[in-house]
Amino acid sequence: GSASHIATQNRHGARHLVVTPPNSPSVYHVTAVHECDPPDGAMYEGIPFFRLRAGDVFAVLSELGHPSMIRDLQCMAIGEGDDDCLLVVRSIEGDVGLALASFMLPLNT
Repeated sequence: GSASHIATQNRHGARHLVVTPPNSPSVYHVTAVHECDPPDGAMYEGIPFFRLRAGDVFAVLSELGHPSMIRDLQCMAIGEGDDDCLLVVRSIEGDVGLALASFMLPLNT
């Protein structure tokens, strides 16, 4: 299958590559606790942000770090002080996209 290659760059210029094959095992599962309607075209490295509804369940494939540390992130305005993390997640339908941890709670498995 095709893999999503996500290169992130922090504010110090260090780059690292996060490779997330869509069929890779999930790290853990989360459920949306807040609704989120990302702006049209909100994406990072070609991966779109999911529209979230309370109760939606996602498998977390990887954590990319705090959104303020990621350059060229086309996203909602996020405060530097907020404790948050950009997640690469897979929906139960198998679609891969992005979501913010602040909209989620981990599921006990």
